[in-house]
Amino acid sequence: MISTDLLENFKPTLATAIGQLQAVLHSVKESSDPERELIQLKAAQALLSKSVLLLLDDVYRKAMAEKIAFAHHHCPGDCGQENLIERLRRMFPDIPLEDVPQRLKEAEAVEQFMKKILLEKSLENPHPSI
Repeated sequence: MISTDLLENFKPTLATAIGQLQAVLHSVKESSDPERELIQLKAAQALLSKSVLLLLDDVYRKAMAEKIAFAHHHCPGDCGQENLIERLRRMFPDIPLEDVPQRLKEAEAVEQFMKKILLEKSLENPHPSI
């Protein structure tokens, strides 16, 4: 889910990029100055890149942190995923933004694995206090 703070930055940035792209489209129809069109396209590209980075940093990294924390908390040390969990946990602060989607997939796979194990353990012993 996208946070309210991110939406406040995200919407105007995207609206501005859309406006710039519409200006380029209008300019192309009028056969005006290609240099002006190039400048507008580069500005729109920069705004879209900024939006991508904001999204990756806010939404993806947050989701990844939650999944790593869940897996780390629920892996008792012999779950078979401890090396991957520890690797993700250690590399998390330094993961380049462009690698975040792939690392998020890894964290999701580990989280799903841990949830499956927890469900199986719960079904084997529905009354853990007994």
